[in-house]
Amino acid sequence: MTSHAAFHLHTGAPWLDARRDDRSAVIATPDGEHRFDFLICGTGFDVDLGLRPELAAIAPHVRTWRDAYAPPAGQDNSRLERYPYLGPGFELQERDPGAAPWLGRIRLFNFGSTLSFGPSGSSINGMKFAVPRLVEGLTRDLFRAEADRLWQGLTAYDTPEFPMRFARDR
Repeated sequence: MTSHAAFHLHTGAPWLDARRDDRSAVIATPDGEHRFDFLICGTGFDVDLGLRPELAAIAPHVRTWRDAYAPPAGQDNSRLERYPYLGPGFELQERDPGAAPWLGRIRLFNFGSTLSFGPSGSSINGMKFAVPRLVEGLTRDLFRAEADRLWQGLTAYDTPEFPMRFARDR
């Protein structure tokens, strides 16, 4: 049981203002003001590639759930719509096919893969399913990238397996 008479978790209550008076912390939310002896703050998290400086330049090219799925009326969720819509090996996909094919070489194996694969790259329990999928996707794509070169090497192989003339034929 996770209850205590002096405890209450306020979800979906964004802070509009925070101040301290002489006796407590005062937080204003859309539901009114709340007074607390102390605060434990969980800020949550958001999956938005554009907010990461190292990913901001590629974010406009990445296909998201907003691009791939239209939820039933009244069930839209702008936060979830920002999650990347991943390919079968956790790879990023292009928003506009052909515009950024290099995106397929970038894998997202963290909480951002949750909408595409469930709790996989962010859950110990999901790892037994997710890691083989990730490895299969990586090895598949590495092989495909080299397939033409490997085929050329195979077809150019010119060392006979058996000699044309045997010793007895001399």
